[in-house]
Amino acid sequence: MSEEETLDLKASIEKYGQFYPIVRSQFGIVDGKHRELAGGREYKDIVVKDLIDHWALRLHLNLKGKTGSEQAEDNRKCILEIAKALKSRNPNITQAELKREIASAALISERTVERYMPEEVKKWTVHRRAEHAEPEDPTSKLRKQTYSALLQRMLGEPYAQEEKPWLKEILRDQEPPLRTRDDVNRFLKTCILSKEAPSTVYIRDFYMMQGPTGLGWRPQLPYWFKYALRMIGNDEPEVVLYELVNRAITEAKITLQDCIAKAKEELLEKWNLK
Repeated sequence: MSEEETLDLKASIEKYGQFYPIVRSQFGIVDGKHRELAGGREYKDIVVKDLIDHWALRLHLNLKGKTGSEQAEDNRKCILEIAKALKSRNPNITQAELKREIASAALISERTVERYMPEEVKKWTVHRRAEHAEPEDPTSKLRKQTYSALLQRMLGEPYAQEEKPWLKEILRDQEPPLRTRDDVNRFLKTCILSKEAPSTVYIRDFYMMQGPTGLGWRPQLPYWFKYALRMIGNDEPEVVLYELVNRAITEAKITLQDCIAKAKEELLEKWNLK
């Protein structure tokens, strides 16, 4: 499950509550890892004979669950039914309004709605008079100018062709990866000065630092960790935690470049750039 989908699940749990418990044995979680990561705290504790039974049960539950294709199909069906209801309520609803209202109703992102939007819904069109047109994103013009400027900058570069789809995603208006005017300007300046591929600049200087939400990575940890970290070192718990994690990463011989390569693989799939 992507970080974006985990945030969707968290929002759902906060609004509707947790429908299914997190099943755990004496050896750990059997089913519901993503529910726990999203903030779920309702557990069903079971006792299994041994570790083999623990993993066998976990495998059994995975096989009984939906496959990726089944899940995608169910997502499309749900979005279709929501779209039909919204359309019957407001026959003049535009595509932009439809996506926004589906996302709001289902507590998911507009990107998730777009990913699973059925083709028949995409064909629904409503032509509005110009005076009722939705206002353009104030940074939209800057994003278009940045896109054109970087296309010019990449002329003659060996990566120019494969970077075009990346640029479109990085500089898109809808749920933009670069959220502010300052981010867009800094991205442009860095790309021009470094002459590196824009995808590398974005992943290294923005995605690796801020993540898809702009908030970085904030794992949910038991509160007693804070006291334990104070006992480990004299610094603030966050400083001690950073040092411990940094040491573990160094000992595992994992570099920033390794993480950038891994993130690029994931974004290629997430943004359908393969």
